[in-house]
Amino acid sequence: MENRIHITVDKDWGSTGIWCKVDSSWGNAKYEDFPIPNWLIDRFNYWCDWYDSHIFKKLDFEESEWTRLEAYKLSLAIDLRRVLDSSYVIYIWDEELNGRVEITNLYS
Repeated sequence: MENRIHITVDKDWGSTGIWCKVDSSWGNAKYEDFPIPNWLIDRFNYWCDWYDSHIFKKLDFEESEWTRLEAYKLSLAIDLRRVLDSSYVIYIWDEELNGRVEITNLYS
């Protein structure tokens, strides 16, 4: 399965929260590029708005809010793993590891 599509779920101001690997670089992707149901797009938009509202206003996140944002990110990645077929590889960006962690469907 060499031609699998690699997707990372991560936050960045003004992004969709979905990053796709093209050739050797990662870029922000549009929801329309993937077969994602509207309910999941709504959840991504909620998460991105939550993050952007703090960054735009230059508000500091409390540690507990970062934890909630990261937990929500993980739940988005798990849902994305459930709705996309095996031609997609889903990751989250882990700040502590400074790298990607694959989300598998081993426990679905």
